[in-house]
Amino acid sequence: MPLPVLASVNFSLTSRSVLCWIAGVVEGEGYISMSGSLPRLAVVMTDYDVVSKLGSLLGVSVQTHNVRQPHHRTPYGVVLKGSRAAALLETLTPLFGERRRSKALEVLSRYKAHLDGVAAAREADNKELTAHWEQVKNTTSFRQFCRSKGIARRWAKLRLTQSTLKLVNSSSTPEFGSFDALSSEEKLAWLAGLLEGEGSFVSRGVRLFVSVEMTDLDVVARVARLFSRPMHKQSPRKSNWSTSWRTATQGPRAYMLCKQILPWMGQRRSAKIEEALRARDAHAESLGQSSGAHLSPVSALSRKFSDTELIELWRSRTSGSLSSVARQLGVHPQSLKDELVRLNVYTAPVPKCRQIVSYVCAHCEESFLRSAARVHRYCSRSCSMLGNRSASLNF
Repeated sequence: MPLPVLASVNFSLTSRSVLCWIAGVVEGEGYISMSGSLPRLAVVMTDYDVVSKLGSLLGVSVQTHNVRQPHHRTPYGVVLKGSRAAALLETLTPLFGERRRSKALEVLSRYKAHLDGVAAAREADNKELTAHWEQVKNTTSFRQFCRSKGIARRWAKLRLTQSTLKLVNSSSTPEFGSFDALSSEEKLAWLAGLLEGEGSFVSRGVRLFVSVEMTDLDVVARVARLFSRPMHKQSPRKSNWSTSWRTATQGPRAYMLCKQILPWMGQRRSAKIEEALRARDAHAESLGQSSGAHLSPVSALSRKFSDTELIELWRSRTSGSLSSVARQLGVHPQSLKDELVRLNVYTAPVPKCRQIVSYVCAHCEESFLRSAARVHRYCSRSCSMLGNRSASLNF
């Protein structure tokens, strides 16, 4: 399903798309933890305008952090704590990846246990206060009773009339079911938020490359599905780094994606995207094309055949694969496939490189996720070395 192109975005916390954008930003640059007994959600980035926008949405101020290295940019951050952080995490948890979802659920579980303990303690204190008032209410006034306890009369009336103080609304349910159930606009907002933190925009001449590299395999697989591109495993460049996964798109697909996410992006990313779009438009005009004609990956095929003619040619074929039909039409097979998918007359099979399969390690016997392009026996290089060594010894 093609993603929509928006003219502008109304950033309001009541909008589902804005919540999806926040989920993408937290997925890329967020940190979920406990501050004492309270949940804590922090986002730190070097783009002040993005952090300021997020702070205005959450109702918190922007903090300036220290620069670790002289060549680094100044980082800015926002922090949300307490019940507001718990409510936001409860809403965004279905949109997180596996690692952040498990952390959010752990934090919410610990916070709920803390609230249950506080509620039980206050209920016991309220019962004790009620019992004492019943003993002395015939011999002393309510004002003197409150003074002896060192509490305000208004607060004492509340504690005497309520046995349990309700701290949070436990009946609130998350607004989202799962990521796959989101609309195209909401998926676009999530992707824009993730690219704001973890995306890379590289312009080489008139070509634009958009890539995402993360250690969370399930998140990169989700982005690869939105890109309609495969993903690749990246070996760690340092000994203390984890294995990462990367997916990228380029050419016409990258330019169309940038036009779609441009209203969501901050100043630095927007300037980079607009510069690349201007360079591409100037290159298209030098070739005699209209502005924006190069953004369609099947523009050459569209100039040769109309939609009706292409559907008729595809359905009237006697035999032959997609490649043979594309060869007869004089176009690239990928261009023909993209156009047929757009016209809903061809269902492209999902390649194995985009399928994520669960395997069981032959050494440590733990389950892990990998691409279905080939069979994986071990979850890591260390397990592979230990497993092969034990197999050679047994032989």
